[in-house]
Amino acid sequence: MKFIRYGITFRRIQREDIEKVRQWRNSEAIRQKMIYREYITQEMQEKWFSGIEKSYHHSYYIIHFEGKDIGLFNQKNYKVPGKMTESGIFLADTQYKKSYIPLVASLTMIEGSFFAMGETESFVRVLKTNHEALEYNTSLGYELYQEEKEFVILRMT
Repeated sequence: MKFIRYGITFRRIQREDIEKVRQWRNSEAIRQKMIYREYITQEMQEKWFSGIEKSYHHSYYIIHFEGKDIGLFNQKNYKVPGKMTESGIFLADTQYKKSYIPLVASLTMIEGSFFAMGETESFVRVLKTNHEALEYNTSLGYELYQEEKEFVILRMT
């Protein structure tokens, strides 16, 4: 499955993408900002992908722009569909980090959650030390919902 919005292609992750995603995820720049910061082996990545490959409740999309894959966006249904999702995004290609791409990607997925899928709540989990992500998500309209030891949960309704 893929869709295009504002010149950005969102393509559901395929098995042939998982090594690239693993390399992105293990890069120091991305890993240090994630809640799970352990090194991900090929075996761990295979197991993860097998768990989400055909899941209705987990959607992972490669963000493709200007002829190349530049990042990943995900949505997960943790409760009953039509109630809530958890979303996340990272850009592996840092040249797009300060561009309009993260905003358009996020808004596209938020629109999809609320208007296409009928969700009523969207959540993000962010490390307390990831000030950039905290600022970004609050600028989108997410508000503090719950505080944990290392991270906060932000909510949008």
